[in-house]
Amino acid sequence: MIYFLNRKPFYNQKKYSYNISSDFMVKELSPEMVRKTLDIHKLECKSSQEVKPLEDIVGQDRALNALKFGLEIKEKGFNIFVAGYPGTGKMTAVKSFLDKLAEDQNVPSDWCYVNNFQESYEPKAIRLNAGKGKIFHKDMLDFIGEAKINIPKAFESEDFALKRESKIQEIEAERNKIFSELNKKAEKEGLIVQSTPMGFIFVPVVNGRPMTEEEFMALSSDKKEDIQKKKGKTKFGTKTGI
Repeated sequence: MIYFLNRKPFYNQKKYSYNISSDFMVKELSPEMVRKTLDIHKLECKSSQEVKPLEDIVGQDRALNALKFGLEIKEKGFNIFVAGYPGTGKMTAVKSFLDKLAEDQNVPSDWCYVNNFQESYEPKAIRLNAGKGKIFHKDMLDFIGEAKINIPKAFESEDFALKRESKIQEIEAERNKIFSELNKKAEKEGLIVQSTPMGFIFVPVVNGRPMTEEEFMALSSDKKEDIQKKKGKTKFGTKTGI
């Protein structure tokens, strides 16, 4: 049972308690008086299906003003940060607001980032007309798929094998020619050309054979310097490398 006091209680500040005088009248409330009712005839719809979704953000006038103010700033380097408790609909509300605002704006361009083969950590940006980004993305996926199939086939074909063999023979002939010219120049300076894992080196000749490192170290400073000059002269006198 719920009772209503038809007069405000007197508050005793010293005892911090309510004192109800005897002249207060207690009135019993009926169920109809404590039950909140709704007059359905005042509703402008027959069911919730006829109710349009709420498009505005309710009770956030200050936030909306801040959002509008931030969106009006066109300079670079400004951002908008939205804070609030999780699950309160921040993302949905802001996105709905931005979608409505974007209806009156020009459609922005599409931006695609592609690999930079010279600087892998600095991708290149490509600006495309609105809607072309998805088409470009699909075309690239199709191209990569076809390349994975066709490139191995091209390297396995007989035509490629013949061209590869021809190019190898051409390079080998050019290499032998250069090596022969280089060896002739080296012989004139008392040197020979030897191949090492690091490339070609010039070695001085003594009694028709390559000089050992011990023999070279035993030479005088003048002879060592003379050999080094001959190496440099032969090396830089050759225009084409091997």
